[in-house]
Amino acid sequence: MGTPEVLGPYNPPKRDEGKTQTAGRFLKKLNFIPMQVEVLYFALVRDLVGKDRELIKFTGKTTSDLRKLLEHKYPQIGKVLKVSRIAVNGEYYEGELKEGDTVAIIPPVSGG
Repeated sequence: MGTPEVLGPYNPPKRDEGKTQTAGRFLKKLNFIPMQVEVLYFALVRDLVGKDRELIKFTGKTTSDLRKLLEHKYPQIGKVLKVSRIAVNGEYYEGELKEGDTVAIIPPVSGG
């Protein structure tokens, strides 16, 4: 056996702030950290769910992911959810969600 190699002091590499990301942001990108959105239910959906609003934490990223979660959580709204409109923060929208968004589920209505 030879003599052990002697290493100098450890100098960690400098962080390039523009290219590094925190573990939280990295995990959020991978959908491991849940976001919380407020979901508002209207008309028939409100009646089927039994409430007019709730806070939902989920690991999805989009309105489509939220639809799937709601259909799983409330199977009784499956058919009407497929034809319902989604509004995010007061505007009709389908796409990516952000932490704290308010999402309204608006089923078709008819009147005369």
